[in-house]
Amino acid sequence: METPPDESQHNTFRKNRDGAYALAAGLLWQDRKRLLPYTVLLALPGILAVSLHYSTDWVVGLEVLGRCITLFVLFSVGSHLLESFGHDTLNASPRFPRLLLAGFLFWGLFALPLSLLMVAPGALGTVALFLLIPAIALGLRFYFYFFPILLGHTSSKHILEEAATFTKHDSLLGLKAVIGPLGLMLVVIAASRSLSPDARSMPLNMVIEYLSSLFPLLTIYLGMSFCLSLLPESKWSSLGLTPYHRERFETVRLNSPPWLAKSLRPQAGILFVLFGSFIWLSNDLRASQMPPSVALTLEEVTVEESTLTALLVIGGNHEELSHFHPASLRLAGEKGTSISEKIPVIRVDGQELPFSTRLHELEATGGSPMYLEATFETSLPKEELAKIGDMYLWYRNYRLMNILVPVDSDSQEPA
Repeated sequence: METPPDESQHNTFRKNRDGAYALAAGLLWQDRKRLLPYTVLLALPGILAVSLHYSTDWVVGLEVLGRCITLFVLFSVGSHLLESFGHDTLNASPRFPRLLLAGFLFWGLFALPLSLLMVAPGALGTVALFLLIPAIALGLRFYFYFFPILLGHTSSKHILEEAATFTKHDSLLGLKAVIGPLGLMLVVIAASRSLSPDARSMPLNMVIEYLSSLFPLLTIYLGMSFCLSLLPESKWSSLGLTPYHRERFETVRLNSPPWLAKSLRPQAGILFVLFGSFIWLSNDLRASQMPPSVALTLEEVTVEESTLTALLVIGGNHEELSHFHPASLRLAGEKGTSISEKIPVIRVDGQELPFSTRLHELEATGGSPMYLEATFETSLPKEELAKIGDMYLWYRNYRLMNILVPVDSDSQEPA
């Protein structure tokens, strides 16, 4: 009995799709001497962010730079692989500007709703959340938009139609091109971060940013492998690509490291994501129990009604200040039971600081000390606060110092 055409096509698709993981591993191994400059380029924006102490002034610029570099590496890898299979990329139309434009449009699908979700108030944030649904659907459907552009197609309609053919039989193929590399990167970074859970070490942070380049590099090679494996035979001929490519694919697969081919599969990626998340949470737990990166000295405690204010002197260099999060200060009992449930209001030199502000951006000059006021809202009246003997200032889950409200505090009403 003959196999129906649709079933035969689906079986061929599955065979070629499943062979793409070993093909990607083989291509990575084949290009191993080219990978170092790629990883350095991809890691550059992250390393710059570390050297700038993750300053918010540079966030947008570094994100744009990172996207440009990723698209350049995608263009370079894609062109190299297509040339190796006989495609004449030198005579193709200007592909990089077109890839750059399409790449930023694709990035904008997710960047816009995610940005709104983070900064927008209630109702607008809900709209942004709903915008993510069509963004994800479009992103999955046209995930392989880059391949028709690399082949030299110029029509937007044709590019989208060609991109959609790769996800016709598997609507989650784009996700499968991401999950394996994501899981592998997460495990590597989480394991590295365990050496310094609170991210105080600048050299280690730079190493972690370099290791982060694994994700875009692996997704580029895996995405190209899917496209090469799933490109119909008729199109190989019409594009003038090398004949007997299936035999070449098999040779590349046989030379691939088996562990890498298995690591790129979505099943392994899910396990890696779970394992990496467990390590990451363990690191966060350890970090929450570590002392702050700066020295804190209590200068004065004042109470007004149910509000307690602690005046602190902060000592530390620029690097230490960059890792201190004032909003992580809290007022609690000896065992950590919260006395103030709200995030404290933080002021430096009388000026209230936004939640995400790091103190290195306000570092005092000329060796003068930095004074910080942490104001805690409680549910207790000032008389009750004055009676508490086991009230402490905590930094996350690390107990810092005992807080005693003096009898002659400014919070006392005049006689």
